[in-house]
Amino acid sequence: MCTLSQEILAFKYLIREKINKVVAVNNHDLWSRGYYDVIVFSTKGDRSLASLLSGGDYDGDTVVMIWDEAITTPFQNSHKEFADPDADFERNNFHKSKVFLRDIKAQAELSKKDIVAQLTEAMLQNIAPNQLGVYNMFYRNAAYVHGLDHPITSRLGHMFTQCLDAVKSGLVVREEVFRADKRAWDREPPKCFPSKTEENGSNGRRLPLASRRVDHIFILDVLHEVADYETKKYKKSLIEMRDRCNSSYEPDEDLIQPLQDAERRIHRHPQLHDELEVIKSHVKSFREFFIKARNNMGPYSTQLRYEQRWKNKLGIGEEQENIRAVTESYSRQMPTGLAMFSDCEVRRIAASYAYKEDSLRGIFGFCFAVAWAELCAIKARASGEGFVTLTPGFVESMVIHRKMNKIFREMESDVDEKM
Repeated sequence: MCTLSQEILAFKYLIREKINKVVAVNNHDLWSRGYYDVIVFSTKGDRSLASLLSGGDYDGDTVVMIWDEAITTPFQNSHKEFADPDADFERNNFHKSKVFLRDIKAQAELSKKDIVAQLTEAMLQNIAPNQLGVYNMFYRNAAYVHGLDHPITSRLGHMFTQCLDAVKSGLVVREEVFRADKRAWDREPPKCFPSKTEENGSNGRRLPLASRRVDHIFILDVLHEVADYETKKYKKSLIEMRDRCNSSYEPDEDLIQPLQDAERRIHRHPQLHDELEVIKSHVKSFREFFIKARNNMGPYSTQLRYEQRWKNKLGIGEEQENIRAVTESYSRQMPTGLAMFSDCEVRRIAASYAYKEDSLRGIFGFCFAVAWAELCAIKARASGEGFVTLTPGFVESMVIHRKMNKIFREMESDVDEKM
């Protein structure tokens, strides 16, 4: 059974000539057989849609589909002849790699070396992630200044897509072409473009990008402004909520209990006071490391571990990596072999003390970063009921896969429509 959907825009790269408006058909027979998250293109005609979108190399491609009628209705397809760059594009902007398989084979036989290493080097020489990344930036900067339908934007878009396939095609950007493009478009991207995954420490040192030369407002500028406003609004709301919570917060007695039990034991045996201080000293030291690591300072920062230059603001991934380094060392360097406390008790007391120190400050980032599992176990034991610790495999088996979830939702919606 096929259900006609509507006109949609399909594209792989956001290049004006490679965006196509087509009619989408939702085929229930296909997804009921397991073909979900898959787009099926017709191969009829002189050129398939998959080829138009990707230029011929489309194995494993991800295609974006837009079905909002406010966007699809006014859109008009470009003529098919504009889907590819002009005939001189490759000759004017690229040169072919001069490395041939026969030469690699002959060289390996003469030197009596393994050919795999030389093949790998030859295959990887045209992968230039830096060049690929900057052409993506050049293209987006041009799209911001001139719009998607400008010839300069179109050319840089085709440059980017050719760089993506460089390892297969053997094409290398001409040095003079790259220098000219870099001189023109290596500019500080507008605020609506950069993301934390793209930060490379160059922010603020590039020349500013030229102002827009098209009349209409850039949609990402609008979205960025709205997102900025909403972010500030919700941050303010969350801060107020946190302050209200902190003002009335009472520390959890169950989580403090292991520390209190240890202190009572020390009171009966004061000669072993130093052992409790060893545990507290361990927690205090790693609290300092934790605070420093979040600011990319101290021995567990990426700045020192990888000898990177200091950055004002860490990306989410870098901050998590720093925290992970602290938590791993916290666990690895936990005091062991104490006379008064078993190793299991040491972990519980350390977690309890970390929680108590955090509760005094009203900020619980440290204790749950280094002792999440132990604090959960303390609370579970205090409930008086049995609890079970599960390995990741068991946990995953209890969760319905997102793709199956999607199928079930679609089946439910079909039933609702029939009713």
